[in-house]
Amino acid sequence: MIDKLYFATMNKGKLASVSRALFPYGISVIHREIDIPEMRSKDIEEIAKQKASFAYNIIKEPVIAIDAAFCIPSLQGFPLTYANFVLGTIGLEGILKLADGKDRKCYFEDAIAYLDNKLNEPVTFVRKVHGILSEKICDLRNNYNWSELHRVFIPDGFSMTLSEMSEQEYQHFRNSLEKPSHYEKLVFWLKENR
Repeated sequence: MIDKLYFATMNKGKLASVSRALFPYGISVIHREIDIPEMRSKDIEEIAKQKASFAYNIIKEPVIAIDAAFCIPSLQGFPLTYANFVLGTIGLEGILKLADGKDRKCYFEDAIAYLDNKLNEPVTFVRKVHGILSEKICDLRNNYNWSELHRVFIPDGFSMTLSEMSEQEYQHFRNSLEKPSHYEKLVFWLKENR
């Protein structure tokens, strides 16, 4: 099985998260700081595939790329894959204002795409993490957040946002996520196919 993967990202929080998730499986993550252009699409798997293909054409080694969406069903899924654009325009305040008086259920959807020289196109692995929007923007109390949305996202089964969690509480949250995770799906696929 592969023991190292290249990960092209400019987001150090995502790098730490991916490295932490794959370390127990003996997979080291090699960071490549590549500014990858993002296609416009509502489909996170398609975006992750495009990112992996772009990165592979530069790195020429087994590579992973990640894309994420943040969805609020009562707002027809908004902001979907456009979360960074929305955060840069209306911000967290605008998101909370739009959700005022509406069902506050929401979820993160993450996709990992993997590509190497034996594949014609990337393979993808997806997970969803459900929760609710908080009523207010919470302080950042830890250093492993990779999105401002962590300041307004309360995972199902918890009473605080991701940004308010101590490291122990955050690990408890991670351990509570549905199994197999998208990371585990990737590892299982690598074990069977590489």
